[in-house]
Amino acid sequence: MGALYPTMSIEHGGRMVFLNNKIAVDCIIERASKIADSHEQIDIYDEHGNPSWSRYTKEDCKAMIEKMGTMLAQREYFNNPQTQGTVFKAEWIRDKPMNPKEYRHLVAYLDPSFSAKKTADHKALVLLGAKGNEFHCLKAYCAIGTVNDMIEWHYDLEAWLKLHNQVCEFYMEEVFLQSLLYKDFADFAKVKGYTLPIKGDTRKKPDKDSRIAAISGYFERGQFYFNENEKDNHHTIQLKDQFILFKQGTTGIAKDGCDAVEGGLYILKQKIITSDPVVIGQRAKNNKRI
Repeated sequence: MGALYPTMSIEHGGRMVFLNNKIAVDCIIERASKIADSHEQIDIYDEHGNPSWSRYTKEDCKAMIEKMGTMLAQREYFNNPQTQGTVFKAEWIRDKPMNPKEYRHLVAYLDPSFSAKKTADHKALVLLGAKGNEFHCLKAYCAIGTVNDMIEWHYDLEAWLKLHNQVCEFYMEEVFLQSLLYKDFADFAKVKGYTLPIKGDTRKKPDKDSRIAAISGYFERGQFYFNENEKDNHHTIQLKDQFILFKQGTTGIAKDGCDAVEGGLYILKQKIITSDPVVIGQRAKNNKRI
């Protein structure tokens, strides 16, 4: 602005163009956009969720994003630079082998959204179980997609459970039940031939960020694990990235997978508490009393 801009002839239509990705919160392209007469942001997807460049298909875009990883893809393809959060550290995200047959309680929890646009929330479905003093995420689905994609995840998860001779209870936020369960799920069931027994989560939830931050202790103390067999699944990778990038009080960062895990953990803990047998022991003797 000090050396180049003053050399241009304003009255004859001089033009100065900046072209780059927004690679940081404070970068050259961000500063230039604030003083420019006009600017345009072109991301990998348009407002309808379709590729912005005709040479690429949706499958091409999806493959590039998955290969690059969430942090770089958000910066390079969505002009949304990300930095790691401080609530969930990367070294707290652990994997271990899991056998679905070994769980007494399995809870599948859905955090839905209705849109497939690039600005839409992620849809997230997680399968959680408890073993000893640990909580395990056996399988996860976490992506921006259509409502039909989201419903298909449930049937895919049910088929996966059948292969392991297991069942789970399906839950979804109550606020979404009317339109999703009775319309979209019912319509989808006509194709599948049967409907799924999805329950509504009627809990009155506190602030989302506070709820998610509250479960960080499980990760820090080594009490939460992801299925080692799913570590290369792009849905699981997306879920892990959401935890690593999570920051309280910020927007523009996907948290829906984290929210689904918190919701599922809450229900899972309630089931453990109410189903465990009552233990009656002998009252301790007070030797100080005569």
